[in-house]
Amino acid sequence: MSIQKDIQQLLQKYEEGTCTPEESLQLQQWLDGLATRGKEYVFTADERRSSRRRMLKNVQAGKRAGVIINIRQWAIKTAAAAAVVVMLTAGGWWYQRAQFITISSNAALAVTRVVLPDSSVVWLNRNTAITYHKGFALNRRVQLLQGEVFFDVKKDAQHPFVIQSGDIYTTVKGTSFSVAKNHYTNDVKVTVVTGRVAISKGSDTLAVLTPGKRLRYVEEKEKAGVDEASPAEANAWVKGDALLQHAGIMEVASWLHQQYNIPVENLHRGNDIDFYLSFSKGITLQDAIKIINLVGAKHQVTFFVEQNKVVIK
Repeated sequence: MSIQKDIQQLLQKYEEGTCTPEESLQLQQWLDGLATRGKEYVFTADERRSSRRRMLKNVQAGKRAGVIINIRQWAIKTAAAAAVVVMLTAGGWWYQRAQFITISSNAALAVTRVVLPDSSVVWLNRNTAITYHKGFALNRRVQLLQGEVFFDVKKDAQHPFVIQSGDIYTTVKGTSFSVAKNHYTNDVKVTVVTGRVAISKGSDTLAVLTPGKRLRYVEEKEKAGVDEASPAEANAWVKGDALLQHAGIMEVASWLHQQYNIPVENLHRGNDIDFYLSFSKGITLQDAIKIINLVGAKHQVTFFVEQNKVVIK
């Protein structure tokens, strides 16, 4: 099946409100790719006629119809996305359908700050995406699709604030904390700065965290552990810095992918190496790897760039 046909089917599902969060993210990544390459998606005559028929149907049903999406150097002109609204944010963009809103940060830009409908504030690190329900004020639930977020949650005792990252649910009523999802392993890390945070999987409570505490959930082992962590690990990246405390190889790999949008291949056996790393704002990939290798030397692990990817041996 052609890429154009795949995208048209995703647009059709998006209009109907049947896209899964993963399919919505796939569509969004395709759009970001167009933005980077400065290209335009061109619909065939049949697709345009089909779009017009759907557009007319929507108008007759009293729905919003007809959008023109212009972001940076590209455009999509189609009524197949009639129920979609796209807007730029500072460092990313969001789009909306009847039920869900998805926010994504751009890999090429810095941190994205967004104020949610309940006045809670969320910061998205690079290569991060979240989605939440349009009726957020009554259903304060956010799904972390990928990357890392820092929340400053407005207190509302009647409506708990829930963040889903895979099978892990983090529940708060008013606090500040970060949630990170490892790009390669889907491991989840939650670090608390203020307040109390309850973390669960299914009906099981994994931990209740207080300030300075951190939970790591290892997906492969289905195991959670709690330790201490500096608040800087949770939010230093909001200002451009970074702190990794007691980080394994794959956590470092995920950080490299997130910060520099570069794939990482791990050829080193084992993930039990303990890295403590601090990076200043604007550090280059080459300088970051130098620092990582200084720390990793005693463990005989080396990071290097080869053929547009980072290799770990």
